[in-house]
Amino acid sequence: MRILQLYLLKELAAPLLVSLGFFSGVIALRQLFALAELLLNASVPGGTLAQIIGIVLVTALSLTVPMAMLLAVLIGVGRMTNENEILAIRVAGISLVPLFAPVVALSLAMSLLLMVGNMTVFPALVQKLTDRTRTIKFEVLTSLKPGVWYSELSPRDANLAIYFEELAPDEPGDGAYSIRMREIAMQSSGLFDAESAGRTDEAMVFARAGRLLGNIETGDIDIELEDGTILPLGGDQDDEAAIVRFGNLRKTFRPEGDQDDQRVNPQIMTLPQLLAALASPPDSPRARRDYDNEYPRAWRDYFKLETEFHRRWSISLSVLAFVVIAIPLAIEIRPAAKTWAFLIALGLIFLYYILLTWGSAVGSAGSRWTPLAMSTPNVVLVLIGAALFWRSQRA
Repeated sequence: MRILQLYLLKELAAPLLVSLGFFSGVIALRQLFALAELLLNASVPGGTLAQIIGIVLVTALSLTVPMAMLLAVLIGVGRMTNENEILAIRVAGISLVPLFAPVVALSLAMSLLLMVGNMTVFPALVQKLTDRTRTIKFEVLTSLKPGVWYSELSPRDANLAIYFEELAPDEPGDGAYSIRMREIAMQSSGLFDAESAGRTDEAMVFARAGRLLGNIETGDIDIELEDGTILPLGGDQDDEAAIVRFGNLRKTFRPEGDQDDQRVNPQIMTLPQLLAALASPPDSPRARRDYDNEYPRAWRDYFKLETEFHRRWSISLSVLAFVVIAIPLAIEIRPAAKTWAFLIALGLIFLYYILLTWGSAVGSAGSRWTPLAMSTPNVVLVLIGAALFWRSQRA
């Protein structure tokens, strides 16, 4: 039996490594593509870029390990089934339960390792990645050149393009992420609103001098302008009456895509931090408001924490769940080609994440059934897999 068990594990090794590389590459490319414009515009040093890629690849293991294990079992066991090796083992009177016990044990060990990663290592890496990308984002401020229109700093829910004729010397106290400009022109939609620009949110802004000042701790950027004019666009009022002149004007905004303004960001919280936050629920009653049927913001943040806590458990144990269902599927369906194994794997992954998304929606709604809803994907796959394996044993 030991020889057969080692043979089975050897059959899974190659497809596991190939699948892990494939899924890791796909997920990493997706995340890096979202950062591509920032990384290229900021001329990121090679060492920093390598660090970012490394963090993305490591944190992607939370998703890629379960998927890779699923596909490896379908390919490896499917090949053994198609070439009648599983049939020969059964004809010899050898039970399949002890044969696949090491595979199940390996998946359980991988689940436990992922659990450690999801609870401690990966959140810390996500925090580090957030800090690195924020630093790069603010370094863009110091690389702006005269005579070019820039829109990279456009705030969320608004559009901003900025142009200036020349750089001005830095002054004491400007800080590391600051740039002074002269003869500035800006085109804005949603930033200079009715508060300062009359009665329209679209405007052209002209100023004799000004500066951009980044606060890396808060994620905000301040625009400070001197001796300028705001010309609202698209308003119904007379042009002369619409013009707003100012001596000093200051606006604070957050660049688009910077999510660090969230009051609660569970993805960067380690297990001790999550448990500490969950141990202190909001003081207000856990009840929906009458006027909009929504929970107060403090409770919605608390539900995020609950959902993230149970999501990490579910994702970690998905390795075991995928293996339990993949073994009987490989025996019953006999995927004769890797294409079929890949399609079956995609179908199971899709089913799992549909159920996980549903569980997350239940958690976000503040349901008391959040733990059960978040464990539903694993329970469903394990029950189906156990039923199929029992059937294959009786056949």
